[in-house]
Amino acid sequence: MGSPHDIGVQQGEHYRDLLHEATVRITKAATFRAAKPWYLPTPLFYYLAKSRASKLLRDDVYTYYPERAEQLEGVAKGAGVDLSTALFYMYLELAGVGETRFSVEACTAIGFQPEATECGEVVIVKNMDFYNDYAFMLTARKTVPDDGYSVYGNTAASYPGMIDGMNEHGLSVTYNLAFTTEKPTHYTPLSLAI
Repeated sequence: MGSPHDIGVQQGEHYRDLLHEATVRITKAATFRAAKPWYLPTPLFYYLAKSRASKLLRDDVYTYYPERAEQLEGVAKGAGVDLSTALFYMYLELAGVGETRFSVEACTAIGFQPEATECGEVVIVKNMDFYNDYAFMLTARKTVPDDGYSVYGNTAASYPGMIDGMNEHGLSVTYNLAFTTEKPTHYTPLSLAI
């Protein structure tokens, strides 16, 4: 509850242990190790990955999503991690953007109109094929801002936004991650918009 920064602090405090554990688990993950050049020590590669994530995300997040940037600062403060670590965790949502891929590695969603359901209501179904290496960070969360609508949603422990969610009036939003092979000009995870 509260301002974006306050919500972030509460989120960071709640997931503090998980976010500290995340650094260890992520650096041991197969996807992280596969991206690491063999000659670089893991701590150095992790430092460089955090630096790259900060460089790619910081300006765009603060420019296009200033309230989410405040929330992310709160997450970092509440969890007791530096901002570059919080940006790195958020960057995991974008890992692979700008690379050629030949496999489907993310989600599927289906929506049904009321006349197609037994209950007579709109039904949205989504699966979430998140990288197994990072699935431990996924969680459900309720956010109650000072100004705006309460939202229940699914997200990662460190994300200031949601992967999908529904507000108190029943508006539901979800997204399915799609990778582009083109280099983006702006790096802002879609979860910031939800």
